[in-house]
Amino acid sequence: MSPTDILADVAARHPEAVPILHAHDLDFALDGHMTLEDACRARGLAADEVLEAVARVASPSGRAWEDQPLRTLVERLAQRYAALGDQLSRACELAEAALRSHGHRVQLRLPAIFSTVRDLRGDLADHVERAGRGLVPSLMAGDARRVDEHAEVMRVTHAALGGALRSLRTMTHDFAPPVDASPSLTALCDLLAEVERALREAMHLEGYVLFLRALGRAAA
Repeated sequence: MSPTDILADVAARHPEAVPILHAHDLDFALDGHMTLEDACRARGLAADEVLEAVARVASPSGRAWEDQPLRTLVERLAQRYAALGDQLSRACELAEAALRSHGHRVQLRLPAIFSTVRDLRGDLADHVERAGRGLVPSLMAGDARRVDEHAEVMRVTHAALGGALRSLRTMTHDFAPPVDASPSLTALCDLLAEVERALREAMHLEGYVLFLRALGRAAA
């Protein structure tokens, strides 16, 4: 493992190191094409320190995701998206409750947070439905041409989902509730942090493991 390794490859080969990438806010889904070194530089991090932390927990065998059967990976992705749908439904409930408790505090931007969470839930549901009709059957059939046809739609969708995550992070000040936050707002911030981690992992699995594997290409 080196600083020039592709970020998405690090996450795919060493899933046990993913919590470290999350902890340093290294987006191995949307920024997965970047090297670990470049991604750390963009975040103002010392690549050697992150690499050392990853190496401490990384399995020496590596390539854990790539060793899994294709059907297992597809089922895992479906489970993750289903769980995300449930989380976002709960986040909508919490955002609505927080809006009732704190709606008068303009600086909390709760109406925008609620709207973004609601739209994210709908966009994710649309993506899952489209993938179920197109991308997944093509993956299972080993139809690389059809899989490739879904590439641009998938990239655009992932970018939109990632943009919503960044907006939520900004509006919640990195998912940190104010000291006088209601229980619903505190729970919402905690849940949105979980959603960010889970959605990054799902998009990485879809875009850098399943998709690239179907096309027989490396993330680089």
